[in-house]
Amino acid sequence: NAEYMGFMGVSSLERGNQFADRAKRLFVSPKPVCHFSDAREPAIRKWTILQLVCFAILWGVKESPIAILFPFVLVLFVPVRRKIIPHLFENWQIKLLDSA
Repeated sequence: NAEYMGFMGVSSLERGNQFADRAKRLFVSPKPVCHFSDAREPAIRKWTILQLVCFAILWGVKESPIAILFPFVLVLFVPVRRKIIPHLFENWQIKLLDSA
C-alpha cells in the first residue's frame, strides 16, 4: 500500500503539478508557461522560493521533537500570507500566482 501511495505521489508530480513545475524552473532555463504568462520570471522564482522555505520549515518541525506544535506552526503561516506577502508582491501577482 505504501508503494502505491508513493507511486501516486511521484506520478502526480510529472503530470502538471504547478509547484513542481516552478521548482524545476529554478534549476533550468525557464520556458514560457501558459498559466504564468503574465507574471514576470523574478516574481515566479521569488514565490516558489518562499513556498520552498515554508515547506522546509514545516518539514523541519514535523521531524523535530517539537512536532506536537505542527498545527500551531501551520496556523502561523496565515499572518505571513495576509501581512508579509503583500509587501513582497504586487496584488495582481499574488492573484495570479496564488490562484491555483
